[in-house]
Order: sequence, then structure tokens, then C-alpha cells
Amino acid sequence: MDDISIRQELDADHERIEKLVKSAFERVDESDHQENLLVAKLRRSSPELFVVYDYEHSNDK
Repeated sequence: MDDISIRQELDADHERIEKLVKSAFERVDESDHQENLLVAKLRRSSPELFVVYDYEHSNDK
């Protein structure tokens, strides 16, 4: 079984996460298409809550 690598979000992750959030809501009619702004606001208020699954390093030994 693969190891799961979950780590604290880095500044370098922000752009990729913003694109992911925008993409996730782009076809949702009820969306105001500003969910990425909410994520950024939450990140500023509680950065310790933001973690990512690091698939690039999950199989490193």
C-alpha cells in the first residue's frame, strides 16, 4: 500500500489550489465564482488548518 503524505500547505501551493477551487465551481450555477476568495480569507485567518495531500512525494522512501 502507498504511504500517504499529508503536509502543511506552503505558499507555493496557493496558485495550484486557487485553480483547483475555481475549476471545481466553474459550472455550478449557484456559485458566485468567488469561492477562491473565501479560501484565501480562511487561509489568512487560520493557516494552520490548511494541509495538502502531497502526491508527488507520497511514494518517496
